[in-house]
Amino acid sequence: ELTSCLTVTVDFNTGLDPEASTGSEAWYTVQPNPSSGLFQLIPAADVSPLTITVYDAVGCAVYAPFVAVGKRATTLDLSTAAPGAYYLVATSQGEQRISRIMVQR
Repeated sequence: ELTSCLTVTVDFNTGLDPEASTGSEAWYTVQPNPSSGLFQLIPAADVSPLTITVYDAVGCAVYAPFVAVGKRATTLDLSTAAPGAYYLVATSQGEQRISRIMVQR
């Protein structure tokens, strides 16, 4: 039996700044965003290869790392993931780009 109140603080700060990037050129696009769970990742032709990983809001990988090469579109299937914000991290030649993607149902 609970007889007292507790204060719970929820911090949505992941330590990732999705607005920050080390250059102005886009490495890829993700469409549609938000989505019900199926996303298309379309790499830019001049940045290749890209190692892609998707993380949840607490930093756990929810999509295994894979390499995207060339400009071919790749389907990211997060249809079994819970609705919410996820972070797509692309790494190429020691640099990273981070994008927030949303699963909505």
